[in-house]
Amino acid sequence: MAVLGRQVFVATLFLIIFTLDYGTCLHCYSCSSGPDELCDDKFSFEAHRVVQVMSCEYSPLLSKPGAGPNTHCGKSKRFDKKPSVDNKDYVFRGCVPENYCRLVKNEVSDCEICETERCNSSPTILPSFMFLIISLLLLKCKF
Repeated sequence: MAVLGRQVFVATLFLIIFTLDYGTCLHCYSCSSGPDELCDDKFSFEAHRVVQVMSCEYSPLLSKPGAGPNTHCGKSKRFDKKPSVDNKDYVFRGCVPENYCRLVKNEVSDCEICETERCNSSPTILPSFMFLIISLLLLKCKF
């Protein structure tokens, strides 16, 4: 019975280590669709690998009156008003203050904020979450 207890302890410790975040600072995808086509509204699998991830602790602050510290990830979209052949939406992703959507409501057509790691992309299942589920299933099957 002691061996079983040790295996459960090791498995639990292993799960905790691999599912915890390594810091206390929020990280967000940081890009704009103008210079970076990977930042378009449809955030591709390739974009998840290539687009820069920024620590909100060190990100530049929004230069608008009433903007606080960057505590959330944000994604905003506006239609490109410049006359061009391919009129399309301009997408911004990055670290933003909690009141970001209220501050830019007259400048954008769509705005979202969130407060979990890299949450300003399209909906995806994070690898650490998948690892947790698979580990729990394996643990359940073994015991």
